[in-house]
Amino acid sequence: MQQDAPTKRYWTNKFRKWLETVELPCVDRLEVDAHLELWKTYNKQILTIETEIAQRAENNKDVAKIAAISGITAMGAITLLSRIGDIKRFKNPDSLANYFGLTPGCHNTGGKQRIGGITKAGSHAARNVLNFAVIHVVRKDPEMKAWHKKIKARRGAKIARVAVMRKLATIIWHILRWDKPYQFRYEAVLPQKKVKAKSSSKKGFSRHNNKNPIQGSNATRNLKKEKTPLKNRGKTPVKTKA
Repeated sequence: MQQDAPTKRYWTNKFRKWLETVELPCVDRLEVDAHLELWKTYNKQILTIETEIAQRAENNKDVAKIAAISGITAMGAITLLSRIGDIKRFKNPDSLANYFGLTPGCHNTGGKQRIGGITKAGSHAARNVLNFAVIHVVRKDPEMKAWHKKIKARRGAKIARVAVMRKLATIIWHILRWDKPYQFRYEAVLPQKKVKAKSSSKKGFSRHNNKNPIQGSNATRNLKKEKTPLKNRGKTPVKTKA
């Protein structure tokens, strides 16, 4: 049957139509017809489920933002979002790339560190979505195309493709975490430093506040420097003979 089939891809409609007309023995014909009916039933169920998912995703802003990336369809965006879940559980873009299995693995033995290929951990379907998107985003995004071209010339086509997949994972993290549209680069968001409140002295006024001439530190120093008693101020000192 494989030699007489019009195509080797048995999951195509062309192969299914050929199975409906091919001459087979009685028992084999009954078995093939039963499988063909199940095939039609599965196609109807898949179409119904995909239609329901697409209708629910129409009002989802995250799906629309991820689908804005070239090569990622609405179903691809839903696939990624279903694997990601809450984006806040990923502290930074590297953690999301690691979750998708796009970071290199380490093989340490005998005090030697060896960095191998990507770990391929996590969802295989998510990596397929990103891998398919590489072809389109490199063609339509000029900045991504130039960046991919540099890596390809230096490291090869395979590593350049994985690098673009990881870059897309980083972009998706920024889109979901900071609610931004698709772009090639994002500004780093630095944590704000906490400003400590000024400490106050025991007397109830600020240490650096010298506006009050009586309570200020400068007035206190001037009074300490004057050794002449107050009653003798302004009088000329009397010299005494030894």
